[in-house]
Order: sequence, then structure tokens, then C-alpha cells
Amino acid sequence: MTDTTPTPRSLILPRTLLVALPSLTFLLLAAGCSKPEVTPKPVVQVQATQAVRQDLEAHVEGDAILAPLAQAAIVPKITAPVARFYVQRGTHVRPGMLLATLENKDLAAAVTDNSGAYQQAMASYVTTTHAQVPED
Repeated sequence: MTDTTPTPRSLILPRTLLVALPSLTFLLLAAGCSKPEVTPKPVVQVQATQAVRQDLEAHVEGDAILAPLAQAAIVPKITAPVARFYVQRGTHVRPGMLLATLENKDLAAAVTDNSGAYQQAMASYVTTTHAQVPED
């Protein structure tokens, strides 16, 4: 049977740990409980005045290149001269907004001409449908 009685040399290490471990724990806890340094908040001086409504007097000049957000090619359904433009080039517009008016003089003349042709065709139709066919 072997003797497992600890020797004095093998007892030194566990006893050292038993003494060192609680003291190390205490030191770590004491270091962790210290308060962080508080930095003083800077004092800011503010000056305020009453707001007054007035015209702007500052003018700023500079070079720039302007580009539109979106562009559209506008093509009318009929070809006619433009009578009046309601917007300038580069003006902001919304969908459905009236941009220009076309002249209608040539369209009014075409209506008059076509109405005359229509009346002539109706007269010919009435004459043809009411005509009597000779019986043999």
C-alpha cells in the first residue's frame, strides 16, 4: 500500500493559493468600485434677440450649372401654330397644367368646309332614298 500523505513541499502551493486568491479578489473589487472622473460641462454663453420680419438685403452672386430633375418631350396630337405660351422655359410645372394654346383658325375653316360637304352628302342621300323606282 502506498502512502498518500502530503509532503510539506506539496502543501506550500495550495496554502499560497488560499492566501493569495482572496487578497487578489479584494484588490480587484476595490479597483472596480472607484468612481469615474467627472469632467465639468462647459458653460456656453447664448445671446438672443427678438426676431423682426424684414426684406432680405444680402445678395449672393456665383457661377453655376443648372440641370433639370426630369425632362419631357411634349408633342401635340395635332399640328397647329402656337397661339400663346403660359409657361417659360425652365418653369416648374405639374401634371395636367396648361402649357400652351394652339391656334384654331385652320381647324375652324376645316369644320366649315366639312360641314358643307356633309350637308351635300345628306341631300344626295335623301334624294336617292326617296326617289321612286319606275315600275314596268
